[in-house]
Amino acid sequence: SFLNTKVASYLTKSFNSTLNLTVDDVRKLPIPPSEVSPVPKYYEQLLSLARTDWDAYERSWDFKTCPLLEAIPNLTTLESSYSKWIKQIHKDILTMKEFEEENNRLFIDVYGLKDEITDDVPIEEITLTMNPFYRYGKDYNEEEKWLRFKRDTIAELLSYATGCMMGRY
Repeated sequence: SFLNTKVASYLTKSFNSTLNLTVDDVRKLPIPPSEVSPVPKYYEQLLSLARTDWDAYERSWDFKTCPLLEAIPNLTTLESSYSKWIKQIHKDILTMKEFEEENNRLFIDVYGLKDEITDDVPIEEITLTMNPFYRYGKDYNEEEKWLRFKRDTIAELLSYATGCMMGRY
C-alpha cells in the first residue's frame, strides 16, 4: 500500500532525483511502524481489480476468455455485451481511483504532508489496461480514446476466436 502512494514517490524523489530507483533507495524509505501505519481495508479489492484487469488479456497465464464474451447475457448481441462491459469498466476505473486516493490520504496523514502533497489521482494514472486514458496516453482526446479502445477490443475478440479455432484454448 505504502509504495503505491504519492508519499513514497515524494520521498524517493527527495533523496534520489534520477530515474534510477534501486533496492537501496526503497530500503531508505522511512516506513512507519505497524501500529501507526494504516492497512487499508480495501487492499484486497484493489488487488482483485488489478488481477481481473490483467487476466482479461491473453498475455496473462490465467486468461480464460475474452471479457466481451463474459459480459454477454444469455448470448444476445455483441453490441449489448460491449455496452455492459464498458459500464463495468467505468465502475472499476472509478473504484480504483477512489481507493488509490484514499490510500494516498491515509499515508499523507501519517506522514503529516497535507501541505506538500495532494491525494488526487488523475484518471490517466489509474494503471489498468482497461482504462483508455492510461492505455493510450495524451495523444488522443476522450472520444478518440474510447473509439480506439473499441477497435482494440474487437481485435482482441478476433485474436481470441482465432486462438480457439487453432486449438490454443
